[in-house]
Amino acid sequence: MEAKMNIQKHYDSRRNTLISELKHEYVKSPWAFLALLGGLIALFLSAVQTWFSIWSPDSKCDELCQILKKTHHL
Repeated sequence: MEAKMNIQKHYDSRRNTLISELKHEYVKSPWAFLALLGGLIALFLSAVQTWFSIWSPDSKCDELCQILKKTHHL
């Protein structure tokens, strides 16, 4: 009876269901896996680019940008 309960608990686990759906729906072929991997890498790199654009250290270009904004009404 305990084995049956453990099997049902494993079956009802949301994490296991998501992993199973990922394997059966989105990774049917090597090309689908590569597309999924490429999408995840692109999302990660976009997040890194956003982080660096928001919290980047000041540079000499920042002063130039401020001058251009004042003189050219940007």
